[in-house]
Amino acid sequence: MKVKKWVLGCLLLAGTAGAALGVTAAVGPDSGDGGERGRPLTTAEAQRFALARFSRYEASPVGLELRVPRGEATLLVSGVVDYRSHRAVGRYGVADTKGGDSASAGSRGLVAWDEGGLGVRPGASSPRDVTRAAAKPARTAWSPRSYTSDPFDRALRLSQSLGTDRPENAQLLAQGGARWLRSERVGGRTYDVFAGPRPRTDRTDRTDRRTSVSPLTYWVSRDGQLRRLEARMDGLPRPVRIDFTGAGNGHGARAGNGAGAGAASKLPDRPWGGPARRS
Repeated sequence: MKVKKWVLGCLLLAGTAGAALGVTAAVGPDSGDGGERGRPLTTAEAQRFALARFSRYEASPVGLELRVPRGEATLLVSGVVDYRSHRAVGRYGVADTKGGDSASAGSRGLVAWDEGGLGVRPGASSPRDVTRAAAKPARTAWSPRSYTSDPFDRALRLSQSLGTDRPENAQLLAQGGARWLRSERVGGRTYDVFAGPRPRTDRTDRTDRRTSVSPLTYWVSRDGQLRRLEARMDGLPRPVRIDFTGAGNGHGARAGNGAGAGAASKLPDRPWGGPARRS
């Protein structure tokens, strides 16, 4: 019952939030350096890192899986995001620390989100293709709202910022404090794990930016494909995780868990274009 109330609360709670000012702004307050400082980027690493968000734009629509921890439970979203239209849709559910799914119908359903807000359609339905499922209900079946400061909302906003229509400036990434942390294998492929650049603030001079570590961690392949992002957020016991599961990551043109991705998937016009898209 507590899990159900939390899910419905963070999904349906009405409220407002400031406009996103970039990837780091969507995360919210910094929650520490994570204990791993790594080293500055080489020129080749900075060039690969500069392609990361552009790779998701080029591959759109792509599958993604988003995990937001909350105590002993994790809110899961499995869906599709299109960085050309800035629309996304997925099905949400809850898993405990052992990986078990919540059986409560109130803790499962569909969620659609864009740059301005999100819409929720609670229910026990577990569609094979979330893009088709999102197109079927009438627009009135969705509960639209603007983003709040809840970690779930911040995670959805963050996911919308992970695709851009051009590569980053590699030199500025390196100068902004981005760092190489380690190499790691995910799904049979080797990725460079990078800490993101640090934004300049009144309290952060250039020296601090080059030695401190961002709350954002990126997994980037040797050809510049963004595979995973983790974000440390205040108040959460573990980082938020966003995995890209579709085109461009060696997983084919279909995303995991039945969420369509790649050229074969087209996001529906609804519930966007009406009350669900508002700032």
